[in-house]
Amino acid sequence: YKNNAEIFSKNFEDISNGTLSAPALPFEIKILNTCLNCKIELRDKDSAEGWIGASAKMKLVPAKPDINPEANLTGLGFEVSGKGVSGKYQTFLFFPKPPVIQVENDEYRFEIKRIEYPLPFMVTLKDFRKTLYPGTDRPLSYESDIIITDGDTEFPATISMNKPLTYKGYTLYQSSYQIRPDGTEVSVLATVYNTGRYFPYIACLLLSIGLLTHLYLRS
Repeated sequence: YKNNAEIFSKNFEDISNGTLSAPALPFEIKILNTCLNCKIELRDKDSAEGWIGASAKMKLVPAKPDINPEANLTGLGFEVSGKGVSGKYQTFLFFPKPPVIQVENDEYRFEIKRIEYPLPFMVTLKDFRKTLYPGTDRPLSYESDIIITDGDTEFPATISMNKPLTYKGYTLYQSSYQIRPDGTEVSVLATVYNTGRYFPYIACLLLSIGLLTHLYLRS
């Protein structure tokens, strides 16, 4: 982002170690490391040289990707040079203070965000609840109270692990939840659009017609 306006983006799967081509930026970027799912660990003082801000005290370490993609903490480390700026930075998903680089009167902010696909209606989270197994911190169940807004239509609903919501061909599942670095709990809803939802009904109708035709011909 340049002064809060997006000027350059790239799919994480297309990023690899080495120079990143970004003509919209006034400096060069070198990708130092990437991890689809990262652990945050303290950085040794001996390895802190050149790292700027919070990156001088913490480092991103690759971890095994979670079976649930929404639970992965994606991140990367990079180095900038040129236009009077230099240094090594890190950024990751939900980072409350992503790196900001000042070049003359412009600010460049680096964020990792999930790709957004708009729904034909709005989902507002009102409350999130989780139940833990007694004596542990393992979640037994979790559910979300939401509001569906579609034009002049608005109604409340509750989505739990065993109770999805289907509306306009979209099915919303209670997939998981996350705890962001600032301690905020986030409800994760998985959305599936079933383009073939009418096929079972059509198949049953054709089967019924076939049976009736067979009985008529035998009579």
